[in-house]
This record gives sequence, structure tokens and C-alpha cells, in this order.
Amino acid sequence: MSSESIGDFQPPGAFLKFLAEYGFRRRRPVQLIGDFEIHYLDLASLKLMAGHFVPFVIPKRLSGHKTLTSADVEAAVDEMQSALQNIDTDFLVLVFGGKVQHISENLRARFRAEQVAVLDARTIARVLPDKRQERKEDGNNRYRLNHELVQGLAASLGWRALSPYDPGTPVFGERFFGRKDALAEAMGNKRGGNVTILGSRRIGKTSLLREIRRRIEDMSPEKVRIADIYASTYHSTSDVLYAILRQIVRQIEADRLMQDPTIGQNFPQVLQSAAKGGGFRIAVFVDELDELLERDVRGGEELMKIFRATFQGEDNCRIFFAGFRRVMAEALRNNSELFNFTKKIHLRGLSREETREMVEDPLTLLGVDVHDDHVAIIYQETKGHPELVQIYCSTLLALTEENGRPPDSNDLVKQVVNSDGFRQRIYGTFMANANPYEALLTYLLIAQMHGLSQGADEFSFSLPQVDAVLTKADIELDVSEIEGLLTNLLMISITEKIDGTPNTYRFAVPALVSYLESQDLPFLTRKALQRAKRNLATPQSLWAEADKE
Repeated sequence: MSSESIGDFQPPGAFLKFLAEYGFRRRRPVQLIGDFEIHYLDLASLKLMAGHFVPFVIPKRLSGHKTLTSADVEAAVDEMQSALQNIDTDFLVLVFGGKVQHISENLRARFRAEQVAVLDARTIARVLPDKRQERKEDGNNRYRLNHELVQGLAASLGWRALSPYDPGTPVFGERFFGRKDALAEAMGNKRGGNVTILGSRRIGKTSLLREIRRRIEDMSPEKVRIADIYASTYHSTSDVLYAILRQIVRQIEADRLMQDPTIGQNFPQVLQSAAKGGGFRIAVFVDELDELLERDVRGGEELMKIFRATFQGEDNCRIFFAGFRRVMAEALRNNSELFNFTKKIHLRGLSREETREMVEDPLTLLGVDVHDDHVAIIYQETKGHPELVQIYCSTLLALTEENGRPPDSNDLVKQVVNSDGFRQRIYGTFMANANPYEALLTYLLIAQMHGLSQGADEFSFSLPQVDAVLTKADIELDVSEIEGLLTNLLMISITEKIDGTPNTYRFAVPALVSYLESQDLPFLTRKALQRAKRNLATPQSLWAEADKE
């Protein structure tokens, strides 16, 4: 758009129509409430904290004004907040076709506090393509449009309001990054197929499960029925079956079916008949399966037998599990009902390229000058652990907004690793994932690394070194048990294999090593040794369940 036209009147309705045609689809019909015309646009493709139903609001009495004062805008915000108070959204966008002459600092502060963005003729002109040039829908033009729109929103809301980084909470949709291979495995079979997602705690199993659910539902929402089961809250087979039925059929029908004493035997036919008779597909998602599975195994695997009879080989009925140690153990036990029932997807950290996407895409769109050094150091320190990557990104964004420029990579690392929140989170993740043997071996290897005067980036080890440090600590294990420990440490992302050097390992997350080094390592080692010796189970059986002391 030419500089002369910046600030000229821009019809707000035409602007929103352009956005909808350009890819930000209308997810709901245009709504009229009082003096306001509301267009719900899908901004999820921006990969920011902007979802599928962002309300863009046109105040009709001001829609034709070529210029507006700060008082006009504040009055519109007052009226909008009163009229639209029942709309559930992260933020609202007020769209004016005219130019807002001046916005006071107090009003800007109010925008941020009340999560209101204001777009006027100047922002609209920057977003719209130049009418004098041929319209090209290429990647560069698309990025320019996205960038200008996001800058317009951020001018009112601030960067952090649009940040997709929220460590510790499961994500899906607009805040979901990476996992392309895992999604392809889970979604690739058009005829169905059942899936078990395996991985350590906080590695992203729940997020992947929710993203699969969202994609299945989006494909044909009117032809799918979804049941969500958070397994750790259920204690019996009948509780689980009832919870599934209540989400698939009407409540009264679920109540009637559960009165049948043979519901366990008839459940497969009930669910399969519901799908075929109703002309829809059924997808059941079972998260945090471990505790429920352990109880079920002790009871003869009644629930898993029902699941297998219901979902195996069925095109219209699918089940998705997510779990950790116990689920891993049962998936490998050849006489288990879970064995060869589902496709297994093992989750570890994001790849280097997926980490780059998670760092660069949102931050660059927000206007942060992200350097290759930032991406490299974040991947080096986190090895793609999604939660840790988010901590680094949110810190990078906060420091840039606070100081007016991004920190250099070394300053970023210092800021993160010295923060109490990061240290508590990384140690909490370690303790949640590692059993006594794994924690002990980690401490012993760090002590050996110190003895060699090496850093985490140069220290490596293999089975003989592991045997030596365990024997010195009076822990005698055979080769298969040590191999099991090394496999466990790989699966919980404590270590990684070194490419090109067979059967050789190193620590995967330097930040964890740095934190443990800063603690009283002899004390931690002594307590872990006591717990390991007190626990009569072997390392293989501890694979099935983390220490609960």
C-alpha cells in the first residue's frame, strides 16, 4: 500500500472479508449484538495464543467515521465490554475503518489489562495488498500479511498476551509444534487403527493425544463421537465403561445399558452397533493409563480384554492410549492383552528442526530478532524437551520486551538456569521420571565426570563404565540389568546415544547436569543408594512403575 494512502478510510467489513478469504476462515456466522457486528475468525494458523474463534468487532455507529478520538475509542470499549460480556475469548479485536488520532497511555494500559486489541485504518492499510500490484498468494506475501496483522494486535495487547509459550500445560491446535512423524503414524491409516503413545512424564504425550483428537474431530465433526478418559481417576472396569458410554450415547441409554449385568461381555457389540447404526465413527482417548492398567493386570486384564474385543480390527471404532512405565512394560510382554494390540509411538524430545520451528515461527512473527545462536543454544540445553524449550522461549520474549532488544545466547542461558522456576521444574521432571536405580546411576556418572574434569558436552560412557561405578557403590547387576538401565535412561531423556560410536552414551540435557552439580551430590547419591538397596525389586521390575516413596 502506498505511503500516501496509509491512514485513509478502510471499510472494516471489506477488511474482515479479505482476511476470511485469505485463510483466516469464519468459524461462525456473523453475529449482531446491539451496536456491534461480530466476525469470528480462525487465527490458529499464526501459532500464537490466538485460537479458532477470535471475535473481530465492528462498532456500527463508528464504522463510517474517517477519524476517531481517544474518547471515541474508549466509549466504544465501554459499550463493547458491556454488550459482549458473555463472549468467552482470550481477547477481543475492535476494528475501525477510520484513523485513530491519538491513544492515551492510560487507554493503552487498559487495552492490555482487559485484553482488547484495536485495529484502525493504518493497520488495515499495512495488511491489505497494494491494489496497484497483482495479488500474489506466495509465502512471502502471506508472511507479510501475518506479520502486519500480528504487529497490529501486539501494539494493543503486548507480546506476552499473544505468546504461545505456557510451560506446564498441555497444548494442541494453535500452540502445538512438531511431532509430524508421530502424527503421520497415528493419523495415516484411513481405515483406522489403534495407537499407544509411550514416553516419560512431561514429554508431550497428553498434548499429542489432544492434537490427534482435534484433527480427527475437525475432519468431520458431525460423523465422529469422542470419549475422553483420564484413567488415573477411575478405579474399576464398570466405571470406565460407563464413562465411555455416557460420551457416546444419551445419558438415559447409558444408564439402561449399565444395568445389564453382562455389559462387560456385550460392550463390544454395543459400541460397534452404535457406530454402525448412527453412521458415525467412535474414537476413545485414554490418558495416564499406567495406574488403571496395573490394577487391571492384577484383576486378570478384564478391561483390556474388553477393549481388545471392541476396537481391534474395527474400522469405525478406534482407541488411543498414553502412558509411561507400566504401559511400556505391558506393551512388550508377549502374553499381555496390550501386546500387538496397538501401534506404539515412542516420544522423545523434539528434533532440531522442530525446535527451530517452535522457537523461530512465533517469535519472528511477533517481531523478535531471533538469531541462529538462540536456536542452537536452546536445542543444546534442552535437547528438544518441549516444556524446557517453552521456558527458554518465554524468557527470551520477556527479556526482549523488557530491554528493547533480545539477549545474547549466553545471557539467555544464565537467566534461565538461575531462575528458581526452571530449576524446580527440571529437577521435578527428573524425580518424576527416574526410579532409584536411574537416579543413583545419574549421580554416580556425574561424580565420575567431575573426577575426569570433564564437562557434560565431552563426557561419554558405555556399559563397562556403568558397571564400574555401580560396583564401586556396592550395586552388583548382571549385563541384562545394566542394559535395561541404559535403555530406561534413554527413554526418560536423561541420556542419548552418540552418533557414530556404537553403545556409547552422553547426558542429553546439560541444564539438568548443571542443576544437579549445584546441589549436594554426595547427599543425593547416599539417599538414592539407600532407596535402591531398600527396594527389593530388580531394575527390570522398576521399569513397570516409578518409585512412589
